[in-house]
Amino acid sequence: MHLQIITPEKITYDGEVESVTIPGMDGELGILSGHVGLVVPIVPGILQIVEKGGSEKMLAVGAGFAEVMADKIEVLTDMAVSEEMSETAASEAIQRAETAMREKSDEDDIDPDAMAAALSSAVAQIRRRKK
Repeated sequence: MHLQIITPEKITYDGEVESVTIPGMDGELGILSGHVGLVVPIVPGILQIVEKGGSEKMLAVGAGFAEVMADKIEVLTDMAVSEEMSETAASEAIQRAETAMREKSDEDDIDPDAMAAALSSAVAQIRRRKK
């Protein structure tokens, strides 16, 4: 089965896989070859990949959607990070996002949805680091 993970910046992953576990709104969704077709929203969390040959890979992903077909999965997400971000850097990003959300006033140019997405992404990266 073929997996593509696409972010606004680039294609983060493009390869053959045995299975994929997607973080969904109701928990994790495991996908194997031949899975029934569906489109499912994904939430910030850890996307797990078992590549052909059995090697495993984990990526911290942001919000988005996954389209599942019998022999292909396309994940469209705002973030997909396989490199490990330091826990300190991620914690600092969380603190900045929380502070900005608390201090936001109506006349600020800060988008609360974008700030919440940044916060979720930083949390997903910390979870990825701890696994």
